[in-house]
Amino acid sequence: MTGPLLFGSHIVCLYIWLFLRVLETIEGHSGYEFPLGFSTFLPIMSGPVRHDYHHEKFDCNYGSTMAFWDWLCGTDAQFRALQHEKAARGEHGWFDLFDYLSSPAKTNKTKKL
Repeated sequence: MTGPLLFGSHIVCLYIWLFLRVLETIEGHSGYEFPLGFSTFLPIMSGPVRHDYHHEKFDCNYGSTMAFWDWLCGTDAQFRALQHEKAARGEHGWFDLFDYLSSPAKTNKTKKL
């Protein structure tokens, strides 16, 4: 909150930012994938599945809002491998934009006949 105050953001802008952050925090800690959640519309957001895995393992998925830093630093390799395994078994795997950019063949959810 210091950033918007130091740089003189308009108070309405500050309230909108706070409102969106609270919504993102509620979604991230809910444990549910909401169909209209932030991570659904913005595939760079961490989302509740990644956040739950962080609380389960404690040594990965450090990015609080964006998956970019975990992808760049490789701190989510276990999580990504698990999601690829789930997709290979036909279960719902959680993929973000970086999965599709780095390995489109692995994230292909269609089954060959």
